Amino acid sequence: MHFQVDVPDPIACEECGVQGEFVRFGKRDVPYRDLPIHGKRVTLWVVRRRYTCRACKTTFRPQLP
Repeated sequence: MHFQVDVPDPIACEECGVQGEFVRFGKRDVPYRDLPIHGKRVTLWVVRRRYTCRACKTTFRPQLP
């Protein structure tokens, strides 16, 4: 079983805290293994986006919830 999970966009830059001054800068699909369901292997594919802050020029990935 495979599931795709999208992480919500961040509200502010994690480095400087400025809100709304960042742009998407690529993405990567990362597999995470979960516990089996009815003996079937479960993989969660999380779309990890990367952002660049226009204010401080830092590139970051938001923390997973």
